[in-house]
Amino acid sequence: MFRSSRLAKASTEEILRSLLDRIEVFRVGDVFLAASPNGLFTVSEDEGDLLGATHRSAETAVWVRAELARLMSWVPFVDPMCVSTTGVDDHDLPAAVIPHDLVAHTLTSGPAVIDAETIDAEPDVAPRFH
Repeated sequence: MFRSSRLAKASTEEILRSLLDRIEVFRVGDVFLAASPNGLFTVSEDEGDLLGATHRSAETAVWVRAELARLMSWVPFVDPMCVSTTGVDDHDLPAAVIPHDLVAHTLTSGPAVIDAETIDAEPDVAPRFH
């Protein structure tokens, strides 16, 4: 499918702000941490260095899971993802590469694996994003 280059893409931050009524969002350095009923996700943005952005997301996911494991008896898996406007054929990247227009769907659809009480009880390992 071809997309018009004239359409302005929403930034990852704008997309996450639009979801604050359905997910909790935290900031860990230059990576976002999104907590939703279908999981925990680290979200980086490709700003011209896709490999670096996917590594930042993956490294942040490892750090977040380790921090939560120190504080909680059960910790869900933390899925690293990177938002990008470029197509990717490289499947060896350390994080899933998601197009801007699928970020909201990726974070809010799918089977629930974390209930709302658990999300609310998760200790803040980073500042909440408002």
